[in-house]
Amino acid sequence: MGADPASFIRAVGKAMAMEMEATDWTLGCAAQNLAIELAPGDREFADALAKTFAGWTLVITDAIRPAYPSRAMAERRATAILAALEGAKTLARTARSATPFDAVIDMVLPELRAAKAGR
Repeated sequence: MGADPASFIRAVGKAMAMEMEATDWTLGCAAQNLAIELAPGDREFADALAKTFAGWTLVITDAIRPAYPSRAMAERRATAILAALEGAKTLARTARSATPFDAVIDMVLPELRAAKAGR
């Protein structure tokens, strides 16, 4: 990943919003839907979905790692960022608006910049 965690998060949030808008807000997240509907009753299925989300968290962790003093801290922040982006998908789809993604970006970028400056 590049050395600028803020640019990565901005690009991901904007790309997710553009992708949803291009489908007239019909695009959702299959993994999120399956986790909500099927995973509670099927441990094996839940484990498979957990691996999917862990993979996404790893990508974010690697991208934002330069901003944090430890990998553990970057991973914790990446988990929060993924949770926020997944929630933004739900809100964007119902509101038919990119505003939830903009809110995630606006929340995350100052923290990333402050963390990187403090290193």
